[in-house]
Amino acid sequence: MATPTRSRALSLYRKLLRSARSWPGPVEEKNYIMDESRSLFRQNKNLSDKETIEKSIQEGEIRYEYAWHYKIPYPRLHNFATGTVAENPSRVIGPVYEVPQELV
Repeated sequence: MATPTRSRALSLYRKLLRSARSWPGPVEEKNYIMDESRSLFRQNKNLSDKETIEKSIQEGEIRYEYAWHYKIPYPRLHNFATGTVAENPSRVIGPVYEVPQELV
């Protein structure tokens, strides 16, 4: 991992752990933030493709912003229109995150 990408990832990790300590919700939500952050960073520690790493960092930043904006640390559920992927749940892998257009 290149140094700028590594520093961004570590910065995001520290920011997530700090936010867990100052989270205004119950202890269960604080524990969820810490556990989810640790598990996802450990899961992605061996990524080597720069594009995949950038996408993972971007997803973490978006989840952080959503959590603080809505005061809900869990992934957001989205409503799908009729005839889309949601009608066949086996095609949906994990939560779906909205990526703001300015980041695309």
